[in-house]
Amino acid sequence: MEESGEGAEQLRWFCGVPIATNALILKDLAWTLAILAGGAVAFVLLVQLLVGRAVGGAQFRVAATLACYVVGFIAAAFAITAIPLFGNHYVVLYRFFPDSVYCESMRGRFFSFRNAFHMRAFPVEPMTRPGRSTTKAVPWERVFRFEADARRRVIVLGGAKGTLMRVYCPDGETYERALGCVRERTTGARPAAAGRRTT
Repeated sequence: MEESGEGAEQLRWFCGVPIATNALILKDLAWTLAILAGGAVAFVLLVQLLVGRAVGGAQFRVAATLACYVVGFIAAAFAITAIPLFGNHYVVLYRFFPDSVYCESMRGRFFSFRNAFHMRAFPVEPMTRPGRSTTKAVPWERVFRFEADARRRVIVLGGAKGTLMRVYCPDGETYERALGCVRERTTGARPAAAGRRTT
């Protein structure tokens, strides 16, 4: 596994992260599908205008049908990938350093019905020999704000241009320790806007 950060490692944990039953991922998917559907409708109507045809009910029906096909295809591909192929979860290693936070996302070892129906992050055994993985390191100096969701045990680190990283925690103790570290390392950062969970 790739080493990241300087100084002593402060926190380290593995956790399983649900996919198709994860409210945050489903929210991202819904936004994506809405944008794609709107884009498909706009494309069909624009083509009609460019070829000099009037836009009427028939054109709107064609556009709506195309948008439904696009949304259905993406949703089906998501479900097939998330559930049969990934067992509705992936595994993440988080490491907190004095200068940065590091995460490594990897596929779980095998399909498990026990791990297929979680709605929040859950404990998993450490993976010493993961297959392909995706790594990311975010310096604390780039974190300008954070949003803490105690109910889902998730801390969202935000930067100048949006979300930098989601930190999933497998239990309440890990969540509290991670949140304390985030608050300590982001002194001066703004918590979430009013109306969102910050504790």
